[in-house]
Amino acid sequence: MQQFLKDLFEEIEDADIGPEAQGSAEEVREREIVVGVMPDNLKRIYVVFRQSCENSNAFIQEWQVRLERAFNTPRFLISADDWKLMQEYVEQKNRHEILEKIFWAAVKEAFPNDLLVTDDIIGIREDWKVVLCPMPDLTMPSLGEILRMIRG
Repeated sequence: MQQFLKDLFEEIEDADIGPEAQGSAEEVREREIVVGVMPDNLKRIYVVFRQSCENSNAFIQEWQVRLERAFNTPRFLISADDWKLMQEYVEQKNRHEILEKIFWAAVKEAFPNDLLVTDDIIGIREDWKVVLCPMPDLTMPSLGEILRMIRG
């Protein structure tokens, strides 16, 4: 475990956040509130986190192809290579989940006054902006309100 964490933090420390670094491409949307811009240490975590998302998606796509192939065999055979890929995926998934927790904890730590107590969703937008995305009103109308709406 110590080597895992050491390697992970070295990868974060070495992450490229120069002009070519890929932050979010999404623009700030209407009603979103920009709470700040990520500091460099948070940008590094984000770059590694996003790469982890891409790696996980690639594993999932490859695993789906292999499972489909296995389903089409008479005995549903999964090869040793398939199992090895699944083990690698589980390791990648665990790593991704750890990165996700580190990233969002670091975001909340970087903007404590803005994000500490909120029901809104936190988002990342272009130019490394951290935003609050207001939650839509999901309260259900009462039966009386529904009847009034129906009756007009």
